[in-house]
Amino acid sequence: MAQQDPPFVLPEEVRLIEDVVYGTGSERALRLNLFLPPDDAVSRPGIVFIHGGGWRVFDRTYFQRQAAALALQGFVGACIEYRLAGEAHFPAAVEDARCAVRWMRTQ
Repeated sequence: MAQQDPPFVLPEEVRLIEDVVYGTGSERALRLNLFLPPDDAVSRPGIVFIHGGGWRVFDRTYFQRQAAALALQGFVGACIEYRLAGEAHFPAAVEDARCAVRWMRTQ
């Protein structure tokens, strides 16, 4: 988990769905956290958050503050995980990110 100061607090108006499987890589589930705006009954634009770290460090909690803030503005935010360099060789992380974008486009 990414260390955050101050700790992240989910706004009451935002709905968070954690551990959504968006694909597989190396036969394991790839997951994302989905931040939904208060009125999620209508189709909304979406943003995929891909954490930095040189494909080596951090996780899908890294941009949750930004995803929640944009959900309050009416966007759907997806903070994704991808296979890090210690788990899979390049371009696995790029392939995982592409898979997340494809998944978001179908929702």
